[in-house]
Amino acid sequence: MENKKFLIFALIALVVLCIVSCATLFSGTKETVTITSEPEGAEIFINDSYQGKAPINVSLSKKSSYSVKAVLNGQTKIGTISKSPEVGWILLDVLAGGLIPIAVDGFGGAWNSLKPNDITFNFSK
Repeated sequence: MENKKFLIFALIALVVLCIVSCATLFSGTKETVTITSEPEGAEIFINDSYQGKAPINVSLSKKSSYSVKAVLNGQTKIGTISKSPEVGWILLDVLAGGLIPIAVDGFGGAWNSLKPNDITFNFSK
């Protein structure tokens, strides 16, 4: 009898977790962005913070937009990574969950995606 109660409790908890904060559970609050350069080797800065040399994969919070700078042989190229809300996650939270998932997903940035998530800076032109 105790095992049955535990199984029912675990099943209910799993259903609640799936409904509450779906975007945080399934898409997370970070996204990997790939930054490359032509030719390779440009120094990459995100919001003026050095990240490394291209090609590079950077994990960024989906709560913000970012300024990206690539520097190679004295030339500088500038780009932007913008947060973009995903309407499906918002609707799911509003319709299925209420205030808790709205707060968790909305403030955590899980509703957003980063665009573009693949940037190439071309220095050969």
